[in-house]
Amino acid sequence: MSEISRPRSVTAGREVTLSCHIARHFPGELKVTWLQKQKRARDPVPVQDSPKCRLLPGRAVPAGDGKSFQQEARLVLTAVEEKDLEAEFICRVEHVALQTPIERQSRELRESGESRCVQLREARRKQ
Repeated sequence: MSEISRPRSVTAGREVTLSCHIARHFPGELKVTWLQKQKRARDPVPVQDSPKCRLLPGRAVPAGDGKSFQQEARLVLTAVEEKDLEAEFICRVEHVALQTPIERQSRELRESGESRCVQLREARRKQ
């Protein structure tokens, strides 16, 4: 996983999609877990699939090199709540080629008057 970005701005009550892109892994099967860490919390907690949070795991598809796979997992917050603002979201990837999971964090979500956002992106090099 090489880079991560976060939504530039969010609006309470609006939908936000975070996206975790994992690239260049072989074999194709991997596990993606989303976690949320509140500003003053010590440990993150797993995000559960619910009407408020939709987990879209995506599926591994062949990469352009023909030798590896890529996958995009998404977390859709259907209505951002006040407690989600200032929270960090973590994309955790587990794969047979890894001894320990790889994690990347977004920074805190920031509220603004606009509902514009960009994708949270992660890429993982083949190991």
